[in-house]
Amino acid sequence: MSASDLPLFSVTENRENLRRLQERRDALLKRLHALPPQSRRRAGLAYELAIVTTEMIQCEIKAGGHHVR
Repeated sequence: MSASDLPLFSVTENRENLRRLQERRDALLKRLHALPPQSRRRAGLAYELAIVTTEMIQCEIKAGGHHVR
């Protein structure tokens, strides 16, 4: 029996993944807002932000569509 067979472990793991992704997203947003509008780094940060946001949505879908906190 693995951890993926036990729903409690998968919910806890998913919650940790969401927390970690939210922290990463917040850090990226903070960095993005600190840059001037014409900065070349904004495009890269916006791309990373889109990836992290997509991963968060996938985690929420995996949790059954409910926002897990």
